[in-house]
Amino acid sequence: MTTQSTSPSQHLKELLEERGWKNATLAERMGRSPQYVTDIIKGKKVMDVDLAIELGAAIPDGPTASVWMEYAIAYRQASAQPTRPQVLEKHEYAKDLIKLKWVDGSKNPVELDKELEAFWALKGVAANFRTSLASSVNDIAKRAWAIQVYRQAIQNVAVEFPVYDEKKLPKLFADLKRLMRDPAKVKQIKPLIESYGIRLVYLPNPKQCAVDGIASYNSGVPYIGLSLRIARFDSFVFTLWHELMHIAHQDSNMRPDVIDAPIIEDEIERRANEKASEYILSNRVYKQFVTTGDFSFKAIEQVALDNKIHHSVLLGRLKRDHILDWSQFAREHPGVRDALVSS
Repeated sequence: MTTQSTSPSQHLKELLEERGWKNATLAERMGRSPQYVTDIIKGKKVMDVDLAIELGAAIPDGPTASVWMEYAIAYRQASAQPTRPQVLEKHEYAKDLIKLKWVDGSKNPVELDKELEAFWALKGVAANFRTSLASSVNDIAKRAWAIQVYRQAIQNVAVEFPVYDEKKLPKLFADLKRLMRDPAKVKQIKPLIESYGIRLVYLPNPKQCAVDGIASYNSGVPYIGLSLRIARFDSFVFTLWHELMHIAHQDSNMRPDVIDAPIIEDEIERRANEKASEYILSNRVYKQFVTTGDFSFKAIEQVALDNKIHHSVLLGRLKRDHILDWSQFAREHPGVRDALVSS
C-alpha cells in the first residue's frame, strides 16, 4: 500500500509485483542491466528527473515522469528530520526547559523532540491550577515545575524508598516537630521524611512561577515538592506541613500551591492550611496568646519556648494573620534556601 511516506523505490517494487514483472523484465525495457533496477528498488539510486523520465517511458500505463517526481518530493518531505528551531517552536516552554536543564538541550533535533514529547506527556500530574497573584503566575511554568517535581520524585529515582505506611504518620509528625525546633537541623528533615516512604524534592521555581509546593498521595507512593520560593524558616515549616496534610488526607493529582495567596476558596486547601497550623501550634494556644495583646518579642519567644517551636514560626503566623507587620522582627527569620539546596 503506497502512502505519502512511501519511498519511490517502494512504489516501484509494488508496481512490479502487481504486474508480475521481474527486475530483468523492467531492465530489458529500460535498456539497462538487472542490477540497475535492483539498485533502484534498494534505494541506492536517487529519484531524479532523468530516472523519472526513464521509468515513465518504460512502464506502459504506469506513473508518468511527473508522478515519479511527486512521489520523490512527498517522500522527502515526509521523512525530513526536523531542525532545532522547528522543535523549539513546536513545544511550549521548550527554551526554558533547556535553560533549566530539565531536558537535555545538547541532543540532536530528533532526540530533543522525543524528550520534549515525553516531558509534556506527563501534564496530567499537574492539573487543576489555582490562580493566585496574577502578576506572578505563568500556568505553563507552573505545570512544567509540577511535572519536573514528579520526574525527580518518582520517574527518575535511582534509590529504593521504604514502603509508605500511613499508620506511621503520627510517629513521623512527632519526629518532625522535634527537628523543627531548631533551624540548624533543617538538613535532617528530608532524610527523615524519606525514611517514612514520602519522597521530598527541593526544586527552585522558574521565573513567573509563583508556587510554593505540591503534593500527591499518588496511589500510596506519596511525594512532595517544595520550591523554597520564600526561603524563611517559618515559611518552609508551614509549607511542608501544609503539603503533609495533603498526604495524610490522601489527596491525589494535586495542584501547585501558593501559600500566600490572598484568598483560599478551595475546601481542600483550607483544610490543609488549618490542619498544618494546628500541628505546628495548637489553635487554642495561639488564640489565647493573641487575646493577650502582648506581641513583644519577649512574649513571643516565651510562648514559642513553652510550646517547643522556634519563635520565627510563631512570628510567621502572626504576620500571615496581619497581626504583625512583616517588617517587625525581620532579623528573627532565619533563611534556609542555601542549606536545603546544598543538601
